[in-house]
Amino acid sequence: MRKILHIVFCLLALLVLQPANADVAITLKNGQTIAGNVVFQNDEVIVIKDYDGQRFQYPRAEIDSINNNFTPLEPEEQQQEKTRKVALNIKASGGVAIVPHNEVGGMFSIMAHVGACNVANKRLFIGGGIGYFGTYMSSNYAFMPIVFRVEAPLTTTKSAPFIGASFGYGIAPKKNYKGGLHGQVDAGWRRQLGKNSALLLALNASIQQGSAMLTEDIEGEEYTQKTTLTFCTIGASIAIQF
Repeated sequence: MRKILHIVFCLLALLVLQPANADVAITLKNGQTIAGNVVFQNDEVIVIKDYDGQRFQYPRAEIDSINNNFTPLEPEEQQQEKTRKVALNIKASGGVAIVPHNEVGGMFSIMAHVGACNVANKRLFIGGGIGYFGTYMSSNYAFMPIVFRVEAPLTTTKSAPFIGASFGYGIAPKKNYKGGLHGQVDAGWRRQLGKNSALLLALNASIQQGSAMLTEDIEGEEYTQKTTLTFCTIGASIAIQF
């Protein structure tokens, strides 16, 4: 009889402990999802051991939902999921362009950036891109910037402030002027729309350099000389990342 009670007790213990080792996926309030095994939980925290063997502890106040019916990926699918961290960022900007001590006009640009997103699980974006940068003045200029881009949210919440910067070179598509260095800095707000998508609104400032052969009339005589152009701009931008 004692042996039978011992077996029943062991079976009951297994039934109680089994859920702690079940495959689950928890989604945090910042949109991040973690899959693995629950190794400990109580009313305040839950500890997850992921499929790489690492353990993470999360307060229940930060957890949005827990999926107990989660089906783990096969090893090949897990590898694909890990490497699927490439994002495309389409960004449009508009504002005011200024050539110091000379002229003021308009500016419009559109850029496409491709790179690694969620670097170090911090939603940091690092990549490169190409696009169009145009000024609208008495003489219109256009450039094709090729840049290195970095974007970093300041928190991991679903809505968070972010800062960004782009540096590169703007190619002149026309022969009557040449391109030069291009740079831009941004500060704004980032809203996570889904697991792999986000909307970004920002204020920005940029500099585009160039050079051209300009002709001036001085006391009835025309003089042609090479002039360095520096377009300083301020404006706003909207971007979608997916």
